[in-house]
Amino acid sequence: MFFSEYIAIKTIGLNVVKTKMVFHEHFGDEFNFEAASKQRVEYIIQYIEENGIPIKPGLYQLLEFLKLNNICAAVAPSTERKTAEYYI
Repeated sequence: MFFSEYIAIKTIGLNVVKTKMVFHEHFGDEFNFEAASKQRVEYIIQYIEENGIPIKPGLYQLLEFLKLNNICAAVAPSTERKTAEYYI
């Protein structure tokens, strides 16, 4: 199975259900999700090591607004816990 940067980038931040949908659209009905998911994680780790963690547009502005208005906030990733812990 060929895994492209396009698929890796398109699935950053998606949960497992949405990631499966993207893989299904790209690879068809007969793909091995577990193998593809492993390859995706390897690709994303390499991408983050080279480019840093992608930040959603508007995050810093939102956090600043919340801080100025004394509103408690937290940032939660949509990725699996072990992957998120690796990033931080």
